[in-house]
Amino acid sequence: MKYELTVIVPIFNEEENLERVEKELNDYLKIATKKTNYLLVNDGSTDNSQEIIEQICQKNADFSFIQFQKNAGLSAAIKAGFDYCDTKLVGYIDADLQTSPNDFNLLLESISNSSMFDESDISYPIFSSELNKLKQKLSCRNQRRQRVYGCTVFSPGTMR
Repeated sequence: MKYELTVIVPIFNEEENLERVEKELNDYLKIATKKTNYLLVNDGSTDNSQEIIEQICQKNADFSFIQFQKNAGLSAAIKAGFDYCDTKLVGYIDADLQTSPNDFNLLLESISNSSMFDESDISYPIFSSELNKLKQKLSCRNQRRQRVYGCTVFSPGTMR
């Protein structure tokens, strides 16, 4: 399945909120203007978040996760997501869902309608060319990620 957009969801101690996150993100998939997948990045949660994340990923083929062994902070979680994803379009949304996932359609429409951007060259929130430079400098292989971030990477295929 070829995805066009990856939405990174950094998570730290969100066990109370993850059921809502799953529902809202699945609702967005029904109306998404681009084929979308989600990368849940567990930033070393100490609550039951990881168990819930694994259940979500087992139930939903469009979800995968990265698990940090210890908390590294929001920026590291987002960066690990950027390192892992392979779609041209990348965005992120906080697990508290203060921003609606539906706003991605508004953003994508704005990008498509703007003469400033060539959608084939853009990555949200940074340009693909900048992202590629970042990926070249830093890790792009699971083994390297594990050394750099102390994380484990899972995709839906490894969960079944």
